[in-house]
Amino acid sequence: MLWQAMIERRNPKAYHLASAIAAFGPPVVGDLIILTTDPDRDFRALACRSFGSTADERALPMLECLATHDLARTTLGGLVATAAKQRLRTAHRIRARTAST
Repeated sequence: MLWQAMIERRNPKAYHLASAIAAFGPPVVGDLIILTTDPDRDFRALACRSFGSTADERALPMLECLATHDLARTTLGGLVATAAKQRLRTAHRIRARTAST
């Protein structure tokens, strides 16, 4: 239901939905990987937001690729690359914190 609401843009704060989707962890990573190749730049940015919060190992290469190559501007004015860079830092912090415990 969260996924559908985000995709259909029924919620003006879809980035909150992206964070909630990340709470499901590894089971959603495959769908998020697919979303990073979507033609819609907003979906790619939302996938970055979710990926960073999952800190899943499979997310890191996708975030690195988007951070380097996806210079599309979202409808809110940010760059997909910037969203990817921010979430890449978040993912690294989460992974470092988990490794130290």
